[in-house]
Amino acid sequence: MAQIFGMSDCTLTPCPIVREIAQRRIVDTRERLAKMQALARWAEMPDGELDRHALWALIDATGDKSQRPADA
Repeated sequence: MAQIFGMSDCTLTPCPIVREIAQRRIVDTRERLAKMQALARWAEMPDGELDRHALWALIDATGDKSQRPADA
């Protein structure tokens, strides 16, 4: 914010910086929303005994496949 106000005080337009900040916040917010939605779906899933494939299905439901081993 200080950078934006500093640019404004120097009669420079802060618009590109404001747009960049807004774009980063939009991306971050979308990622957080996707994770919350995945957790909400997971919370609605029925309880049961998990085998290896069912466990990975639950993990996949969160959208984070980065930790999944290649053979799973």
